[in-house]
Amino acid sequence: MTGKLDRPGGALHFEVIDATPPWVRDAPLIVFHHGIGATADIWAEWLPALVDRFRIARFDTLGFGRSAVPGPGYAWSLDGLVEDVLAVARAAGGGPFHFVGESLGGTVGFLLASRHPEALLSLTVSNAPTGADPSSARGSGARSSGRRA
Repeated sequence: MTGKLDRPGGALHFEVIDATPPWVRDAPLIVFHHGIGATADIWAEWLPALVDRFRIARFDTLGFGRSAVPGPGYAWSLDGLVEDVLAVARAAGGGPFHFVGESLGGTVGFLLASRHPEALLSLTVSNAPTGADPSSARGSGARSSGRRA
């Protein structure tokens, strides 16, 4: 099922894939959130390994892919992006879900987990900043170059 959700910044394109066999009852939902410069299609190669056990929801963040580009003066916020994720999850049938976020999607996932922990079954993040000071990493091999942006 594909559709558009009416969001404050415009129409948000989403897709829900439920290819689970009839004997799989109450298949859990995974919501995928891409990063900047990508679209929901970034997750295409993951789908074959997951669609027989999970319902999948993926969407194009506002301003990317098949979603609307918000007009001038639109007030971008992480809270708004979290609300977009929750709207997609509701459109996919609601209930607690697994969340996978890459880059900006991962940052949104951190905020989602802190503000709405009841909504999540799990949180998986890739390539997202944590705000941690890399010089404080112990035992990870992380080193600071001493350069500042």
